[in-house]
Amino acid sequence: MSSYIKQMTCVLLTLSVTAITGCGGDDNDSIETESPLWCKSPETLTADGSACELVITACNYPEVANEIGLCEMTKEQWIDGSNDITMPDPSYVAGPGELVVYYNLEGQDLNNWGIHHWNNADCSSWADFGADEGTSWGVPQKPDGVDANFGAYWILNVIDAPNCVNFIPYDNDAIQTQDLTYDISSTETNPTGNLYVLDLVADDAFADFVFPYPRNFASLEVPGGSSLVCVPPEVLNEAGDACIADPTELVTFVPADTTLHLRGGFNEWSAEDGSDYQFDFSDGVYTLVVTIPASADAYEFKVADLNWSEPTSFAAMETEGDVVLGQAQTLMVGEGEGENLKIIVTEDTNYQFTFNAADPENPTLTVIEVLYDGVMYVKGSMNGWANTTPMTYEGDSVYSFVMALDVTEVDMPYEFKIADSNWTEATNFGAAIGAEELIVGEAKILVFGEDIAQNIKLAITTAANYKFTLDATDPMAPVVTVENAIPFGSVNLLLKGSMSEWGGVTDGYTFSYADNHYTLSAVVPAGEHAFKIADADWTATSDIAGVVGESADVVIGEAMTLAVKSTTGENADLKFELATDTFLMFDLDASNKVSPILTITEFVPYQARAMYLKGDMNGWGTDEGYVFAYELGMYTLEVEVAAGTYNFKIASDGWEDDSTIGAVIDGDALVLDEMLNATLPGNGNMSLTVDTTATLIFTVNAVNPAMPVLSVTTK
Repeated sequence: MSSYIKQMTCVLLTLSVTAITGCGGDDNDSIETESPLWCKSPETLTADGSACELVITACNYPEVANEIGLCEMTKEQWIDGSNDITMPDPSYVAGPGELVVYYNLEGQDLNNWGIHHWNNADCSSWADFGADEGTSWGVPQKPDGVDANFGAYWILNVIDAPNCVNFIPYDNDAIQTQDLTYDISSTETNPTGNLYVLDLVADDAFADFVFPYPRNFASLEVPGGSSLVCVPPEVLNEAGDACIADPTELVTFVPADTTLHLRGGFNEWSAEDGSDYQFDFSDGVYTLVVTIPASADAYEFKVADLNWSEPTSFAAMETEGDVVLGQAQTLMVGEGEGENLKIIVTEDTNYQFTFNAADPENPTLTVIEVLYDGVMYVKGSMNGWANTTPMTYEGDSVYSFVMALDVTEVDMPYEFKIADSNWTEATNFGAAIGAEELIVGEAKILVFGEDIAQNIKLAITTAANYKFTLDATDPMAPVVTVENAIPFGSVNLLLKGSMSEWGGVTDGYTFSYADNHYTLSAVVPAGEHAFKIADADWTATSDIAGVVGESADVVIGEAMTLAVKSTTGENADLKFELATDTFLMFDLDASNKVSPILTITEFVPYQARAMYLKGDMNGWGTDEGYVFAYELGMYTLEVEVAAGTYNFKIASDGWEDDSTIGAVIDGDALVLDEMLNATLPGNGNMSLTVDTTATLIFTVNAVNPAMPVLSVTTK
C-alpha cells in the first residue's frame, strides 16, 4: 500500500507575512494574500483552523506503522500464530548462488506458467546470462515445481555479488505480471534467498507484490478494521474507508492544456490571465518578452500557473538558481519545491523567457536579451494571421523565422506583416503605401503603425522552406528579407571527383539535406582522390572546394572551412588518400553558406551498434545466432529457417529508433531473391514465407542508412 509523504502546502494565512522562498517570495518584499490554509490528506486542520495535524490510529497486524506513523503491510517474517495463521515451510529454500522465485495466482492452475528474466545495465545479477541477455519472450523457463501453498517456483542462479534482478512470471495465453525489479544486494532486502509474489487477480489489490519471507493469501487479511488496500496510484483517505487520488502525487503536466505565467519580485509574485506576464504557447514551447527595470538586488522568480498548482509550478534545482543569459537550465516541478530563480538586471532591459516543455518531465528555461519588448511573429495569409511559432532572435538586432510556402497563384500572392502577439502600434511592421510588393531575395524597409503599415505581398514560384529575416539595426525602420531557407537553394549538391569520374549526377554521390547540413555516405575505393562539391552544372554559387592559398589536403576526422566560387572568385580541388576501400560520411555544415565547413569521417551505420534479425523465427529476442556481420555498409547473416511465414525486423539490442529497420508499409512481403526497400525508423513489420527448411542469407545494403535495401537468398 502506498505510504504518504508529509508535505505542507505553500499557502499563507489571511495576514501580512514575509514571503517564503519556497513559495516564490522575495526576502525583501511583503505581500498580502487572502488564501486560507489547506491541508493535504492524511493531514487535517486543527480545531481552531490554524495548523495542519496528522492523526495516527493504531495498526492491525499484519499492517505496521511506517516511518511517519501510517499503516502499511509488513514485509518482515510472519509472526507465527498471528491471526490464527501458522506459515507453512516452502518446498525449496535457496542454496548458495541461488535465488528462488515463487509466484502464486489466486485460484489458478500454474502448470502452464513460465518466467522471463534478463540482465540489463541497471540489474545484472543472473549468472546464466551476460550483459543485456536473458530469456526470449515467448520462450519462458518452465517452473521447477508447484508448491501447494506458495505456487509455482523457479530455482535460478545468481552471481556472487548481486545487485538486483529483473523478472516477469507469465503464461502464454493471457496473463502476465508487470516488469518486476527486486534488490537482492543485502541480507536486509534478501534475507532468505526466496522471493514470494502474490497476485490477487480478482481485484488486483496486491498484484505483483513481492515478499522476502513466506506469505500466503490468508496472511494479507487485516482483521478488526483493516485498512482498505488501494491499487496504486490511489491511496487511502484519512478515515481509511475509501481510496482517493494520492494528493502528494504530481499530476502529469500537459503543456497544451496549461497557461503559465512569470511570477516574481518584478510583478509582486502575482499572475493574471491576459497580463503582460502570461506566456505565449506553441508546439510545446512557452515564450514571453517583458521589460524588467534595473535593480540593485537580484530579482527572484518562478514559472507557474495562476494557482501555484503543484504539477505546474517550476523552480530551479538546488544551488542552480542563478540565471545565465543564453544558457538553458532544467527546472524541477512541485510547488514549494526547489529554489527561486534569480536574475540580475543592471539597466532597464527587454528579456525573452523561453520555457521549453517539449519534454514535460524535463522542461528547460532560457533567458536572453532582445531588442523589442514583445514576442515577434510573421503573421499573414499563410498562417491565418495567427501567432504561431515565434521568430528566433539571433542577436545583433536580427530576428528570423523559417516557414514552408507553396507556390502562389497569379495575382494572389501571400500577404503578411511582422508584429508582436498583440499588434502593438510600435511593433506592427508592414510596407509603406505603394511599396507593398516584396521580391524573394530582395530587402525592403518597413514602416510601423495601424493604417500606416500595409500588408506585404509576396509571390512564390517554387515551393520550399523560406527564411524571413528582420534586421532591426534601426528599430524604427527594420529591413525584411525573404530567401530560400536551403543554403544553396533547390539545386542538388554532388560529390564530383576522381571517385565519381568528375561526372554529373552519379549514383551514390548525391548529398541529402536537413537542418543546414548536406550529408553523403559512400564507399570510396583505395587510392588518391581529388574532388569538389558542386551541382550538376558547376554553378558558381554552389561550386564548393578548398580555399586558394591554403592546404587542400583533407584530414579524415577533422573539420575544414571551404570556399564558394561565387564569393572568392576561385577555389582549389580538395585531396585525400585511402589505404583501403573505406565507408565515409561527408558532412557539409552550411550554417554559414559563405564559408561552409566540411568534415569527413569513417562511418559505420546505426551508431556502430550490433544489428540482429528479430522476429517470429526467434521469439523477437536478441540472440547471438542472429547477429549480422558488417563490412563497408553491408550487413549479412546466414541462418537456418524452418518452413513457415515469419514477421520480422532488423534492429539493435535496444530497439533504438535510429537503428530499427522495418517495412515502409506494415506487412510488406519480402520475396526470396528479390529486393525490398525498408525504412528507418521501421515501425512496420516485414514478412517472409519459406516453403521448406532452408539456410537463408539475409543482406542489408545500408550505404544509405535511412533507406536500406534488404534481400534474402537461399544458400
